[in-house]
Order: sequence, then structure tokens, then C-alpha cells
Amino acid sequence: MSHERWEIEVVIAELKTHQRLSPQPLRSKSPELLYQELYGLLLAHYPVRAWMQQSALQADLDPDCLSFTHALHVLDIACYEFAIVAADALPPLQERLLVDLRDPKTRLSPRRLRFCPRVVKRAFSSFSRKQPWHQSFHWKNSSFRDILLS
Repeated sequence: MSHERWEIEVVIAELKTHQRLSPQPLRSKSPELLYQELYGLLLAHYPVRAWMQQSALQADLDPDCLSFTHALHVLDIACYEFAIVAADALPPLQERLLVDLRDPKTRLSPRRLRFCPRVVKRAFSSFSRKQPWHQSFHWKNSSFRDILLS
């Protein structure tokens, strides 16, 4: 599907605005640390999307209808629960987590079909646009001589 190519824009927005809660783009000053920070963001993004995918597959839903911000919130809370629960109590906790991720109240509406036609754009005119203060000529009821002399 050609409209799926727009999903990369959604992922970039998730990384920039929802996953990173800092107004500063990236904090690293050297290229090596910048790559490390970027890889860290991508590695943290992957498990969130993987949990969302698993939850959507269980309910036979499109993963795009699940909210990323809701998933971040649910998984943030679940991290603490997973840390304090005994190993034998993990499977029910995982099932509850998957159900919480696909909460009907937080599902997204279907995205509009986006497309960008591949066309040549019209060239801009080299003349300025007419402004309200430019003189307006009325050619009716005027002679050629009157127009030239005005």
C-alpha cells in the first residue's frame, strides 16, 4: 500500500514529541554520543511498538489504531509492577497489560488516506501581484486617446 509510506512520519513524531519529553533535540555533543543517543531512542521505541503489535494481533486489530502515548503510559506503570511481582504471577500480568494496551476508549480513529500526486508545480510569475493600491483601469466608455493621456 502506497499510503503506508506516510507511517514513517508518525514514527518520527512519536520519537520527537511523545517519547522524548525534552524541548532540546539531542543532548550529545560528539558524533559518537549522538549516534548512541539516537540508537537508545530507537531501541526504546521498538519494545513499545512490539507490545502494541502483540496486543493488536490478539484482538485482530490494525496496530495503527492503538495510541502510542497510551501505550507509553501503560508500559511505564507496568515496568514497576513487573519488577515487584513474582515470576509465577507474570503471565496474568502480561495478559492484563495486552488488554490494557487496546483499551477501546484510547483507540485512534482511522487515519485519512494520504497521497501526494507526482506532478510538476506551476512556475512562479516574475511579475509582482496586483495590490489594492494599484490603479484600476476601466476601459469601457473611454477612448484610446483618453487612456494614453491619463
